[in-house]
Amino acid sequence: DKSQQPFTSRFPYKKGFPVLFCEVVFKRLGSCWVQMRGRFAADGTPSEQCVAELLGIPEQYPVLCIITIGHPDEQRRPLDPAKALWEKVHIGNWRVTE
Repeated sequence: DKSQQPFTSRFPYKKGFPVLFCEVVFKRLGSCWVQMRGRFAADGTPSEQCVAELLGIPEQYPVLCIITIGHPDEQRRPLDPAKALWEKVHIGNWRVTE
């Protein structure tokens, strides 16, 4: 039963995204990942549901994100590592910081 498999096994998105982003960079376009899971519309409806209904996506295909692609209107600098929220970064394993 596929519903018992881990989320990442059911949706092999890890293989497609790196290829997509490489192509975007190669074509000198910009992209932005817009997270859907865990976000809600003003009326409390999950963002995943709003997008699925708007685009006619069947229930068995959860909406993880929206990836926008286009010509950037500004050139952004990389994040200054000194300003990163390192308490939210997990390297090598997951752990809860207190």
